[in-house]
Amino acid sequence: MPNNPAYQEYEKWLQKADESLKEELKAIKNSPEEIEKRFHKELSFGTGGIRGIIGAGTAMMNIHVVRRATQGLANYGKKISKADSAVICYDTRKFSREFAVESAKVLMANGFRVYVFDESRPTPMLSFAVRELKVDWGIVITASHNPPQYNGFKVYLSNGVQATPEFTNGISAEIEKLDYFDDVKVSESEPLWLNADEFDEVYLKELQKFLKGFNTDDVGLKVLYTPLHGSGFKPVSKALKFLGIDFQMVDSQVTLDGAFPTVSRPNPEEREAFEEALKFAEKSTNSFDLIIATDPDCDRMGVMYRKDEKYELLTGNEIGVLILDYLLNSTELKENSFVVKTIVTTDLVKPMCEERDIELLETLTGFKFIGQKIEEKVSSGGNFLFAFEESYGYLAGDFVRDKDGIIASVLMVLTFNWLKKQDKSPKKKLNELSEKYGYFKEILLNFEFEPQGFEKIIQNIMRFFRNSPPESIGSLALTKTIDHLKLKNELSGDVLQLIYGDNLRVIVRPSGTEPKLKIYVKVNSNSEKTSVEILENSKQILRKTVEKISLQKF
Repeated sequence: MPNNPAYQEYEKWLQKADESLKEELKAIKNSPEEIEKRFHKELSFGTGGIRGIIGAGTAMMNIHVVRRATQGLANYGKKISKADSAVICYDTRKFSREFAVESAKVLMANGFRVYVFDESRPTPMLSFAVRELKVDWGIVITASHNPPQYNGFKVYLSNGVQATPEFTNGISAEIEKLDYFDDVKVSESEPLWLNADEFDEVYLKELQKFLKGFNTDDVGLKVLYTPLHGSGFKPVSKALKFLGIDFQMVDSQVTLDGAFPTVSRPNPEEREAFEEALKFAEKSTNSFDLIIATDPDCDRMGVMYRKDEKYELLTGNEIGVLILDYLLNSTELKENSFVVKTIVTTDLVKPMCEERDIELLETLTGFKFIGQKIEEKVSSGGNFLFAFEESYGYLAGDFVRDKDGIIASVLMVLTFNWLKKQDKSPKKKLNELSEKYGYFKEILLNFEFEPQGFEKIIQNIMRFFRNSPPESIGSLALTKTIDHLKLKNELSGDVLQLIYGDNLRVIVRPSGTEPKLKIYVKVNSNSEKTSVEILENSKQILRKTVEKISLQKF
């Protein structure tokens, strides 16, 4: 055991770690398995930054991991430019504020001018703050919609875009050079505290400017909103008030609580996250047209709508299609307008954009790539209209460069109000679009593994699909394989596309934030029945394939 690298690192932490972690470290002294679990690796940048379970150890989220990551960022910033300023934001998770302050102290010790929000605020407001304050870097402490035991560390560039691999690889290289304790500078000074309530008003002024092109009069909807104990509470409610919306909030979920006591996972993609809101709606004398939920850092937005006295949950793809249809038909489309989506997001928007001569751009999964693409196109004369991803992330306007649950909530209300005035339900509108453009159906298969050792399992599955993918699914034969690892462009990454006939596309990739393998199934045909049959058949075959390789049942 003494020669084990994990144990050697554990011994160092036992001696040098902050007092707040000492008892936790002492408690695992006689547990080799726990020591291995906590020290077998170091956290690294994924799709959503650095993310992990809170606790002592190199494979966990704690003040030493945060300090070291920040020191690496400071070193990298000084190396590539004369960076000397940053703004830091945080959500309502456990230790989010503490980690934000620790990040600030490290940056200040390295000569940075650092602003820190004095209250939790949404991730998109950090993107906006970086641009508004004209600082070099932004940091958000969040684990987005992960379970409550997680937290994370995300970095933003001076244009408000989340750092892409070009930058995170450089930051990671600097981090890896550092000892957790001896190479990290920490200041005892106070940062420049940013008044969050006052900054809300700055953000809302930009939102108001954006909405000048919309008909925001006579919004006759009743809306129920829940922030799921997260940072959307104040900004979203202020935005809805500005629109004059008749709305209420789920009182049991407006408390800012990182334990998220009323939900098991604060994820608005899942129906379970709406259970408390549904109970509230059932007891209320109001008949709500919409129930809107945002995740803890308010970059994702989900919605349920009332149908025959019950509430239906829309998918991320359906929400994106409905908002885009509203934008295409309710706003003045400028010359050189463009839309951006990820490759795993619905292709229904392709014919919608083609019909209006709107350029549609695609990126790898991760809104950082979307933000980067928006910035590139705008700087060359393009007019940004809308961007979205199937995982409930949406953006419009030109003042934020990350998915924004505040903007999405407002656009969702305006979209539903537009549909209501036409006496159309969301499903009726979606059916009309399908009849016109084709029956595009999608499903996401999530395969979740134990945190320790999941990387090897997922690597084996990816290797299998690359070398021996299913030769056919039903009557559809495999006609083309696109291995993104072999691409030499901006779509290069650990992603595999399998194309079957003219109707089916299967996209396989590891999650960048959780111990999961994700398989996206996308179908298109001229018949709803055909599309549904292909989708169901694909789901069964792909699940059996993964179970066979991983020797696990899902």
